[in-house]
Amino acid sequence: MIQVDFNAQKLNSEIEKLKDSELRKKMISDYKELKSKLTGDQIFEKVAKRLLEDH
Repeated sequence: MIQVDFNAQKLNSEIEKLKDSELRKKMISDYKELKSKLTGDQIFEKVAKRLLEDH
């Protein structure tokens, strides 16, 4: 997602978070879990449909 208020300070903050090995491991684990859930046929269409259902 694009963040309107993204700036150098926020980028540095996110980089600092990645230096924390435990937090980094959790982020990678969460990313792998998300990636496994986003595989399959027509996944982008399914995600778009879910997003539009809420509105």
